[in-house]
Parts: sequence; structure tokens; C-alpha cells
Amino acid sequence: MSLIEDAAHCIDAYYDDQHLGTFGDLATLSFHYTKNVQCSEGGALLINNERYRERALVLRDKGTNRKAFLDGQVDRYSWVDIGSSYTLGEVNAAMLLSQLSGVHEITAKRQALWSRYYSGLEAYLPTECLPVIPPKARTNAHLFSLQCQDTKERMVLQQYLQDNNIQAYFHYVPLHSSEAGQKFGIFQGEDCYTTKRSGALLRLPLYTNMTTDQVERVVECIIEFYTKG
Repeated sequence: MSLIEDAAHCIDAYYDDQHLGTFGDLATLSFHYTKNVQCSEGGALLINNERYRERALVLRDKGTNRKAFLDGQVDRYSWVDIGSSYTLGEVNAAMLLSQLSGVHEITAKRQALWSRYYSGLEAYLPTECLPVIPPKARTNAHLFSLQCQDTKERMVLQQYLQDNNIQAYFHYVPLHSSEAGQKFGIFQGEDCYTTKRSGALLRLPLYTNMTTDQVERVVECIIEFYTKG
């Protein structure tokens, strides 16, 4: 049995001082434009188990053994497996490299914004409404979310923020209730929390170039919403 980590937005995030994406045999990172470090479109496959390396190279090179050919292991390269073209273009790679070299600075800035959200809201909202960082975990502050009481409250708050020119977003629908989830998956047990919690979740604006003043404005608007009743 193998462990595959979906570490899409986990760059520079840790558990017990170990980087997320290094626990499994394989892991994936995303460099989509919504992530902390991005190149518009792209990603990385982290290979932590050597047994998967050779085939991963074949899949990356359109299903060919091109790497073995370049290494002089075969006299020609050909198609030997399924695959596609997964390499980044030079422009995307250059854009990504410039951010990777400053990834800790990016994380620190986002953590400061995340902390300002928390400190600004904790006196006005119940603890269960605010995000929790588990013990031994070190967040990369990819997002800051509120857990509203129910879906109705989330929708009203979301509209209130929108009326004040603040874009806050509902998160994903639970996988088991999506079209693909129903087609390919099976939900085990009773859905006591997933759908309810998902419908009440609201993601607040948080991006690397955001300013403290902008965070303050969002905080003030949320406080106004709850204190006005």
C-alpha cells in the first residue's frame, strides 16, 4: 500500500517540523495562480519513494523513455507507457523560480495578515467560528476562513461583504455530494458534519500583496455585521 499526499496548497507548511508533501510515497504541489507560490498554471510531483521515479519520468515525457536515451541506457527512445507533456515552459518556470527563492518571505507576509485577521476578530466571534492551527502544525497562511452558524448566516454575511465591495467566497462542495463523487465514490457512515460545515464556511480575502489596511477594513466590516445584529 502506498500513501499519496494531496499537498496542493501546502508549500512551506509543516507538521512537527517536517514539510507537508514529504510524508507519503508521492505528493503533489500546485502552482496554480490561486496558490501562495504560482506560475499561472503548473505543479510538481514529489517522489519520496525511489521505486516510482523511473515510471514518473516516463509519464512526464509523453510516455517515452527519453530520459533513458539521454542517459545512454538505450540507443533510441520510443513510447513505452501512457503519459503526457507535464514540463513547464521557460516563462512559467522563470516566474516560479523567482518566487521559490523568496518563499519564506512570502509565507511570513501571509502569516502576518492571517494573524491580523485572527487578533481583530477573536474578541467579537466565538472561538469555534475561527480557524484552528493544530499542535505541532505550522501554517503557510494559504487562507483564512470563518465558520458561520449555518448556511443562511454565511450567505447573508457574504452578501453584506459584497455590498461593501469585499469579495469573500464559499468553499468547495463536499466531494461526496459532487457529481463526480456520486459517480465514482461511496460515502461511508453518516454525514453528521461535512455538508453542514461546508455550507457555513466563508473564505475571506487573503493574498500576498494584500495590505494591513485592507485586512483592517474586512475585519471592521465583519464586526459591524455582527454587532449591528
